[in-house]
Amino acid sequence: DRIDPNENGTGANIVHEVLGSEDAALVKAEFEKNLTTIPYIPAMDPVIIWLMGNPKQIVKITHPSIPGCSTVYYRVIR
Repeated sequence: DRIDPNENGTGANIVHEVLGSEDAALVKAEFEKNLTTIPYIPAMDPVIIWLMGNPKQIVKITHPSIPGCSTVYYRVIR
């Protein structure tokens, strides 16, 4: 699932998406992280509720920075 929930004031959307189990495994392997080392996002966060995310799922947040570039963050639903 994927959502563009808000405008960040620059005309570019911040995109949140709940990763499937295969993508989540790739993220953990690539960054050598387990669920305890990835920062969390509360399960009651409005975006997580909208996406119907569940605890222990990983959320990918893509935040536009400069034109043509973006920064990716990962959060675990808790």
